[in-house]
Amino acid sequence: MKIKKYFKLYSYNVPVQGDESAIIVSFQNSNYTEIPQFLCEILINFEGKEIKDIEKAYDDESNTILSYFKDLVKKEIGFFTDTPDNYPKIEFKWESPEMIKSAVIEIDSFEALNYEKLLKNLDELNCKHLEFWFSDKYTFNALKQLLINTEDSTLRSISIILPFKKNIDSFISLSDNTSKLTDIQVYNCPKRILLPEKNIYGIKDDIDKDFFKHKNYENDEYIIYVDFFSESIKYNPYYNKKVCIDKEGYIKNCLSHKNRFGNIKHDNLKEIIQTEDFQDLWFACNDKIEEFKGSPFRYIMFNSNELRKNENGLYNVVS
Repeated sequence: MKIKKYFKLYSYNVPVQGDESAIIVSFQNSNYTEIPQFLCEILINFEGKEIKDIEKAYDDESNTILSYFKDLVKKEIGFFTDTPDNYPKIEFKWESPEMIKSAVIEIDSFEALNYEKLLKNLDELNCKHLEFWFSDKYTFNALKQLLINTEDSTLRSISIILPFKKNIDSFISLSDNTSKLTDIQVYNCPKRILLPEKNIYGIKDDIDKDFFKHKNYENDEYIIYVDFFSESIKYNPYYNKKVCIDKEGYIKNCLSHKNRFGNIKHDNLKEIIQTEDFQDLWFACNDKIEEFKGSPFRYIMFNSNELRKNENGLYNVVS
């Protein structure tokens, strides 16, 4: 059988070069395939070139490159064609109309801050996801009233993290009567709770408060879908368009950070989140992080580490 002139990856397969290794990410199958670095270089730099020209450029008289292409065809990662222009590539453009995508609010006392006003501010910023983290001072009546204030907002989902109180029926009632509540995470429970039909999950143990203030994700827990990949090319998905308000009202990128950008008691939230200083970490993509920029997994890796900018304008992970 005569081999056609060109080799193409299926559009949902994308090569990513690293310093020491390379992969092809498959969005259709939500997985990746490890490949030699030189093959990744060919797929990126010689895309659209005839096979014979690629072989000539690499002085490949033994058809090694062709054998690699055939292997990718066998794995259904790519195909041979005479009309490569008929198969356009995915354009990785990430856009979001929200000024803030997600927010985290830490509440120790319902009287400490004007939470009704804060929720209105977030609504004006078109915030779509909200996480509430409560201490043991909450009451279910106050909690229900707080959630009522979200019913007509732009929010699409709400998560709650809080310690156990009263009985499981109180949490079920909360879940049943709040349309935007997507999950309740409970700790210090008398026994483990697993109610997926109500989106209620509980553990018997206490938690380190910093565990939820700064969630650590394993570097090999990869997220493979086009929107995340597109965002990761330019932004840091953990920090991008996110704001955190601690129990004292301080505005932060993450609750565990010491860096503060004002306080909602006397500062305008909309003005703060539009400042260059606050948005700096939004653009701290893995291509700009010393520890990750050489990894072929950098666009499918959810990096939630605290970061510090260095003198080169790049970032280092704060250990």
